[in-house]
Amino acid sequence: MIQHSLFPQASPALPRKEGRSHPQKLDSAQRRLRTLGSGLVVLALVLAAFYLHLLRAASHGAHYAGRTSVQARPDNPAAHSISPADDISASAYEGVTPPQPPVSLGENSGHLERHKHLHHVHALAHKNDKVDEPHQVETHMPAPVRQNNQFDRHVQAVAHQNDNAKEWGRFNQAFKRVISLLPDELYMRELLRPFEGTGTQRLRDIGLRARAFKVFFEAWEALHLVWKDGVAYLRQDIVQYLRAHHDMENLAQTIGDYESFRHFFQHFSRLLFPWTAPYFPDHLSLHAYIHAGGRGIVLTAGDEQAPFLLASIPSFRQLGCTLPMEIMYLGDADLSQDYREKLESLPGVITRDLSHMVADEGWTLEGWAVKAFAILLSSFQEVIFIDADSLFFINPTLLFDDPIYMESGALFFRDRLAEPESKKAWLQEILARPVSKQVIQSRFWTGESGHMQESGVLAVDKWRHFVALLMATRMNGPDRESNEDEGSVGMYDMVWGT
Repeated sequence: MIQHSLFPQASPALPRKEGRSHPQKLDSAQRRLRTLGSGLVVLALVLAAFYLHLLRAASHGAHYAGRTSVQARPDNPAAHSISPADDISASAYEGVTPPQPPVSLGENSGHLERHKHLHHVHALAHKNDKVDEPHQVETHMPAPVRQNNQFDRHVQAVAHQNDNAKEWGRFNQAFKRVISLLPDELYMRELLRPFEGTGTQRLRDIGLRARAFKVFFEAWEALHLVWKDGVAYLRQDIVQYLRAHHDMENLAQTIGDYESFRHFFQHFSRLLFPWTAPYFPDHLSLHAYIHAGGRGIVLTAGDEQAPFLLASIPSFRQLGCTLPMEIMYLGDADLSQDYREKLESLPGVITRDLSHMVADEGWTLEGWAVKAFAILLSSFQEVIFIDADSLFFINPTLLFDDPIYMESGALFFRDRLAEPESKKAWLQEILARPVSKQVIQSRFWTGESGHMQESGVLAVDKWRHFVALLMATRMNGPDRESNEDEGSVGMYDMVWGT
C-alpha cells in the first residue's frame, strides 16, 4: 500500500505485485496530485474573487465615510442610524465593524443579506447628501419625516433670527426718532408751561402745541405699538429690550434719554388733553383701543330725545342697516333707566354713560358739546354720528362708501346758507401758517355764510384723525364757555361773536 501526502517523501522499495507495475501507480498519484492542485487553485480564485468583492464594497462605502457613521443599536443589532459628520475624515472609521445583517439559513443568504444591507446604507447616505442640515434617520421610521422635521426646524430658526433682526431694525429706527425729538430744556419749558391769556391768544397757543403733540405722539406710538394679527398691543418692556440688545457701554445714557422723553410726554399729554383719564391711562391706550373697533353708529340722547331714537333706529334697520349702535348719555339724570331699557331692547343697541369716561373737573360737559366726546370715546374705529332727530331715506352705511370718505377718512356736510359773515380775520389770528387750501375755500374765510358745517350727520375714521378729535374735544371742553368773572372768552363766544 502506498501512502501519499501533499509533499511526498522518499519511501523504501516495495515488492512488485502481479497485474500492476510501479510506474503506473506513480502516474495515478501524480494525476491525483494535479487534480487536487487544480481544485486548490479554483478554491483560491473563488476566495480571491469574494475578497475582491468585499474590497469593492468597502471602497464604495468609504465614499460616504466622511459623511456618515454606522452604529449598531444595542436593542436591535439589525437596526442602524445615519448621522452626518461632515467635519470627520474617513480615517476615523477605520476598524469600525459595521452591524451584522440578520441570520438566514438559506444558501448564500449571508452574502445576499450583507449586500442588501450595504445597499440600504448607501441609499440612506445618498438621501443625506441631498439635505444640508443636521439630522438623524432611523430605519424604523420614515426617513423623509425626520429629515423634513429637522429641516423645518432649521428654516423656522433662521426665519426667527431674521424676524428678530427686522424687529430690532424697526425698534432701533423708532427709538432714534423719539430721542431725536427730545426737546431741549428751553423748548420743554415752553411746551409745559400753563396756558395763559384768553380768546384768540389762548386758542392759537393750544393749536400750536397740539401740532407739536401730533409729531411727538406719532413717534411715541411707533415705538410702543406692536401689531399681531391685525390687533394693536402696547409694549411696556422698552427698558428690558434695550438692556438685552444695546451696547452696555452706553446703556445708562440711552435709558436715561428714553425716560426723559417719557416724563416730558406724559406731562405734555395731561396738559393738553387731561379729561380721558382715568378711563384710559394715556392717549396711546385710547388710540390702540380704537383700532379694533370696526364700524358703528353713535347717537346722543337724553329723555327728551329718546322718543326720536325709538322711531329712527327701527327705520335704519328697515333700510338694511345692520351696524351696531351706541347711545351716549350723561348719567341717570340725563337718560333714565326706563328709556335705556327700551332703547337696548332694539337689536344691536347699547347705551353708555359718558359721565364715567370724562373727567370734567373745573368745567361741565353738557349740551351739544357731548357730540365730540361721544364720537371719540365710542368703541368704534369708524363712526357715523347721527342726531336723534335725523332721518334717512337710504341705508346710512352707504356713507362709508362715499369717495370723499374713502380718500380722506372723513365726510362732512355743509350747513344752511344763512347770515353772510366772514370769519377770515378771526381764522388768521388762531391758525398758524401755512393755512390750508380747505380753510381758504371755506365759507368762514370767504364770508359766504356764518354757518359752515352741519353736525347732525358726519362720518369719521377715528384712527386716522385721532389728534384732530382730541383737539375738537378740547374746544368743546374746558375752552368752550366764557367766564365773565375771570374775564375769559370761550370758543362759543368767539365763533358766534357774542
